Amino acid sequence: MQNRLRSFAGKLQGYIANRWPRWLEPEFIAFENIPIGPFAQSMPLTRRGDISILPTPGHTPGHVSVVVLGSPSYFIAGDTSYAQECLLAEKVDGVFTGS
Repeated sequence: MQNRLRSFAGKLQGYIANRWPRWLEPEFIAFENIPIGPFAQSMPLTRRGDISILPTPGHTPGHVSVVVLGSPSYFIAGDTSYAQECLLAEKVDGVFTGS
C-alpha cells in the first residue's frame, strides 16, 4: 500500500515527496492530550518524554514545533529553513534546489 504522504492526496496537501530519499516513509503525527506549558496537546518523541512535538498552527497548516525539556529547555520552531545553506545565506523562504 502506498504511503498516504506520497499519494495524490498528499501532493494536494503540499507534500513534495520527490525531494525525499526513497527509503523515507514518514508517519502522521498523533497528538495526545498531554499538556506542555500553554500547549494542550503534544506527542512525545522519546520514552522519557523530554522531547516532544507540539502543534503550533498559524505559520502554515499543520505547523509543528519541537520542545526539549531540561534546564534550560529549548523550543525549536519548524519551517525556519529548508537547508543549512539557505539559513547561512539568509534565504529562509522558498524551496531549496541545491544538493
